[in-house]
Amino acid sequence: MDKVNHIYFIGGGAVFYALSEIFKKEILYYHCLFTIIEPLDIKDLDYVMKGRNYRHIKTSMTRENYKELLRGIDKRTFVINVSVCVDSIDILEFTGIKGSWYIDTSIEQYQNHIRVPVNTITEYSEFESNNLFHQQLIAEKIMERTKKTRLTSGGANPGLISQYTKKALNIYGKSKGKTLVDGDYAKLANELGLLSCLVVEYDSQKLRVKATRDCFVNTWSAKVGMPEEASDLIMLNLSNEDIKKYEKQKINLIKPTEGESNTHIRFIPEYGMNGMFDSVTVDYNGEPFDYSGYLLPHAEIITLGEFLEYKGNSPTIFYCYRPCDEAIKSLEFMRQNDYNLPKNGIVVRNNDVISGWDSLGALLTFKNGDQFFGGTVCGKEDMDRLGFKSNATVVQVGAFMNSAIQWILTHNNKGLVRSEDINNKEIFEKADKYLGNQYFKLV
Repeated sequence: MDKVNHIYFIGGGAVFYALSEIFKKEILYYHCLFTIIEPLDIKDLDYVMKGRNYRHIKTSMTRENYKELLRGIDKRTFVINVSVCVDSIDILEFTGIKGSWYIDTSIEQYQNHIRVPVNTITEYSEFESNNLFHQQLIAEKIMERTKKTRLTSGGANPGLISQYTKKALNIYGKSKGKTLVDGDYAKLANELGLLSCLVVEYDSQKLRVKATRDCFVNTWSAKVGMPEEASDLIMLNLSNEDIKKYEKQKINLIKPTEGESNTHIRFIPEYGMNGMFDSVTVDYNGEPFDYSGYLLPHAEIITLGEFLEYKGNSPTIFYCYRPCDEAIKSLEFMRQNDYNLPKNGIVVRNNDVISGWDSLGALLTFKNGDQFFGGTVCGKEDMDRLGFKSNATVVQVGAFMNSAIQWILTHNNKGLVRSEDINNKEIFEKADKYLGNQYFKLV
C-alpha cells in the first residue's frame, strides 16, 4: 500500500480548520508535507499547524490554473477538497490521472456558473448543468475505471448522515426482530416498512456576530456555500406513493432526463430557502421537539435514495434544515436582494458562540407509525471540553472526514466510493469523541 506523504488542502476555511484541529489532537500526519491552497489569510494558522511542514499558497483555484496548482500531486498525495468555490469534477479527474487519493465535502462547481431564475424554469434541460444529480453522474462516469480510493460528498451531510441512517436501521431493526443480512440495508428497510428518511438538522447556536445586509453570518460556509444551496432548486427523492400524491396535488415535479429512467429524484422549481417542512428532532438532552426547516438540496438525497432502493421503490428522502438565527436573518437579506449572493460572509468560531448546539440526524418513519431518530447533538460545551477553536457544526463535518480519510488509506483500491459504502463501525470508532451526545431512539 502506498503511504501518504503529502496532503493538499483545497480551501482554508472553517472545515479545513476543524479537520486540522482533529489532526492536531490525534497527532496525525506529522510526517507529511501540507500544501494549503486558500486565497485569504487563515486566522491562527500557525497554531493549528505547529510542528508541521506546510506552505500556504494564497491564490484562488480556477479552471485556468488548477492543473498548475496541483502539479506536485502523485500516488502518495491525499487531496482534501473543502472549498465551495471550485469544480470538484476537474480536481477529481486530475487526481485520477495522477493517482492520488481524494475526498470532498460535496461535489461543487466554480462560483461563476450561470444560475437560471427559478420562476422561468419549466424543464430539466434548463438547469441540467447546475444540479447535484448531474454532478454525481459525471463523477461516477469519469471515475468508473479507476482503482485508487476516492470519496465524494464526504462531510457531515452528506457523509456522516448516511452512517447514522445505517446504524439507526440496524438498531430499530433489532428491536423488531429483524437483522441485517449480507449488508443489504435496502431489504432491511423494506422489511421494516420504511416510508421516509428525513435528514433533520436544527442549529440553536446563539452568536455574538450579527448578520447584516452585506454580510452572511453562519456556523458553516457563509459567503458562498449555504447561500448557493439555499438559492438552488428543491431536490427530493420520492417514493412511488409520494410521487403520485404530489402529482395529484398539482405540485410541479421535474424529473431528470439523464441517468436511470426509473430514478426517484425530483426537482421542484422553487428556491430551497422558500420551501418549508414541519418535522421533529431531538435537543441536547435527547428530548424530541417539533420544528420547521428549509428544503435545501444535498447529495445524500441522491445517494441514500439509490442505496435504499428495493424492487423499484425507494423511501422518500430530503433535507429539512433550521439554521442558526443569524443565518435565518441572512437568508431574509438575500430575499430582499433578489436572491443574489452576499458580498461577504463570516463563519464564526467557538469563541463567538454564546450558547447552543447543532442537532443533526436521520429521522426514520415507518408504516406502523414509529419515528426513530439516530444522530448527533453537539454544542459549545463540547467544543470547550475539547479545547477547540472551531464551532460544533464544522467539527461534526471534520469528525466524519477524519474517519473517512483513515478508512480510505486502509482500503486503498476501492475506486470511487460513496459514504454509504463505508463500514459505519469503523467510522464511529474514530468519530464518536467529536460528536457530543448521540441518540438512537423513538421520538
